[in-house]
Amino acid sequence: MTSPVSTIAYRSIPDLEERQRRVYECIASHPDVSSNDVSRILHMRIGNVRSRVGELLRTGEIAVSGEKVDRITGRTIRTYRVTEARRCSRPWRMRTTAGWPPHCSRSTVCRMRRSMS
Repeated sequence: MTSPVSTIAYRSIPDLEERQRRVYECIASHPDVSSNDVSRILHMRIGNVRSRVGELLRTGEIAVSGEKVDRITGRTIRTYRVTEARRCSRPWRMRTTAGWPPHCSRSTVCRMRRSMS
């Protein structure tokens, strides 16, 4: 179980939504990209990228699309792709403490996604 202190620390990351948006947009513009590739493209630390990828996977915004061999490390790694369920009336949604923001409340896709989480 996650401690309350850990949850508070996580929510206090100042640019969390911006990092998620950058990772999401990179995956959207480069289908079948790995977290290592995203890290190289965006010049972000791999730990930050993998954390954001994990969050996007949990919310269903991206999905694992396959595997490939990394050209630098030579290891087999997962590749990711944006899911169709991500379509929404706005290009990016900001999470609120109550869940989905008001602009998503009437969207069929967002209602479907809310039931998934």
